Amino acid sequence: YFGEKPGLRGILYRIIPEDLTAVAEFETGGLDVLGIPSAEYRRYLRDPQWAPLILSQTGLNTYYLGLNCSRPPLSDYRVRQAIQMAIDVEKILHTIYENRGERAFGPVPPALWNSGNSGDTLLNSPIPELSKVSPKFSYDPAKAGKLLKEAGYPDGFSIILTITPDPEIVDVVETIQAYLKAVSIQVKIRQLEWSAFKKATVDGTTDAFYLSWWADYPDPENFLFPVFHSSNRGAGGNRSHFSDPVSDRWIEAAQNSTDPRERAALYHRAEQRIIEQSPWVFLWHKKDFVVHQ
Repeated sequence: YFGEKPGLRGILYRIIPEDLTAVAEFETGGLDVLGIPSAEYRRYLRDPQWAPLILSQTGLNTYYLGLNCSRPPLSDYRVRQAIQMAIDVEKILHTIYENRGERAFGPVPPALWNSGNSGDTLLNSPIPELSKVSPKFSYDPAKAGKLLKEAGYPDGFSIILTITPDPEIVDVVETIQAYLKAVSIQVKIRQLEWSAFKKATVDGTTDAFYLSWWADYPDPENFLFPVFHSSNRGAGGNRSHFSDPVSDRWIEAAQNSTDPRERAALYHRAEQRIIEQSPWVFLWHKKDFVVHQ
């Protein structure tokens, strides 16, 4: 390592599956750093002993509500846009999710547009216009209703929303269920264990699902090609079964470009097209919280 020598002889990672056990071990001095479990977040935040020792950083992830683009009525992009506008994501983030994330306006985490610290990031110098993240679809239930009417669903419709059995997920999707009911979309929530959930999304046998995508490597390509390119529908990662020749073409052009600025512009254009087509309801980029001794 080229810099100053570290003050540590090493780092020992301990895998403690039970959250309560890990918390007890930390609070009795057995751990120096603890990734705060979601159930303990509020307690640590309000504890004067621990609150000053909390560190946070937005992770390279995107949480979303996936919409199956191969099944009517969600095959109509106007219906998907209506769902985007029917849900007050900001309110869910600030209440139920307790501000533990940064609002997502598209699939690519903003940090991947803004990074310019080393040669292996997207850009050696950030492009300012790519750093500006703004909502394409704001909360507007009245406009959502108009879009549903234009698409031929003035009285709404019913869909199945599939999730894994996690109490935090249940709280979020029940709120989403209430927002969609207000625009006459009836949502039936179905809980499946992970293997059955995965099969349902891969096979396209559910209308909608709640999931997240985490970076395999820090590049916008990883948030576009695997989850939106038509060649990856189903098992390849495109669980929304989204197929759009325009975004396919821009993603492929970016993959084949060796010019960093051209590549960034093409990926940005592909992302804007995907946002417009709305195969996902973009929710948030979850923050990582740790507390240290």
